[in-house]
Amino acid sequence: MRWRSLLYHLFSETHQWRWAGHALFAWFLLAVLAAGVWFAARLPCCKPAVIAGASAVVLLLFLVDKSVQRQGYMVWLRAESEPPPPQALSPGQEIELYASGAFGVNGKERYFRALPGFYETFVTREHVIAVRVRGRHLLWWQRGRLEDIGMWYAFLLPVYIRSVLAGTIFVAGRTYPGLRIIYQDESKRLLFYLFFERSDVRDIVWADLSEDVKERM
Repeated sequence: MRWRSLLYHLFSETHQWRWAGHALFAWFLLAVLAAGVWFAARLPCCKPAVIAGASAVVLLLFLVDKSVQRQGYMVWLRAESEPPPPQALSPGQEIELYASGAFGVNGKERYFRALPGFYETFVTREHVIAVRVRGRHLLWWQRGRLEDIGMWYAFLLPVYIRSVLAGTIFVAGRTYPGLRIIYQDESKRLLFYLFFERSDVRDIVWADLSEDVKERM
């Protein structure tokens, strides 16, 4: 699982690092095609085979990337453990975590993976998952989009929380206790992954969300 999560992380990072407005993944695919054309020009007898081989590599990488993208560039393994007794979180109490999912700000929405942030429940029982996007530079490369730097939020109404499952999340070779939340309102279905440094912290959030499930039973 760890090696698999490292591979997924590598694919994710090739989309995060950008130059001239394009992701490293796109530049890498272009480089593979360019290399195929370069070799074909020097091996005229095998030109079709070389170009076909380079195209096949590009197609394979593209399909693998799409496959791991659907998994959020993470590995999720569900646990069979029972949820803790429902226990509402005190309003204003922030629980630190990492989160993946669709977050919004100022009318924009983006999918972010494994970002640090916090979880909080308001007195109305509405939940907020907040994550922070930080910018990084390496020579001419920029990690992420400049316009994405800052705080992003997901607000969850308890009535639309369909399920909360516990499990293990593998990200970049590391293992975390986590939760998978399915949220569905009248217009869309969203999937959030929350993961924590310790399982007891995970259980605090799990117990808080279990309070919402209990109210609908």
